Amino acid sequence: FNYVKHLTNMVEAQCKSPEDALKVANAGLNKAYTMFQFISKDGKTTTSFASAMSAKNDTKFCTGVVKGELETPKNKKLEIAYKGKQISGDVLTKQVKKWVEYGTIEPSAGDAILKCAANPGWIDLSDKY
Repeated sequence: FNYVKHLTNMVEAQCKSPEDALKVANAGLNKAYTMFQFISKDGKTTTSFASAMSAKNDTKFCTGVVKGELETPKNKKLEIAYKGKQISGDVLTKQVKKWVEYGTIEPSAGDAILKCAANPGWIDLSDKY
């Protein structure tokens, strides 16, 4: 993917002027409006983000909290769903390194994932919320 090259090119284009920064930002938003899709509850139809945002809707959005009732597992570890499996440990470490090599994720994202994997105590956030 060579993600970093494309990101660098975009940032350079944005830095030419405030007007260019707005052009790039608006182009990204316009793309999101056409690309992002809402799927109906029955899964049979889709609606573009632009259509959904311009449609009359009586549904109200709100914020809520869901508190789990299960006990915290004794052997906590970071697991990530990948290709239909849960990967962790050495398999996760190798895969994260591949993602960084390929440019799928930034090195800082890979470092953060590996730090979380190495510090299983960080996984339990129940005392934070």
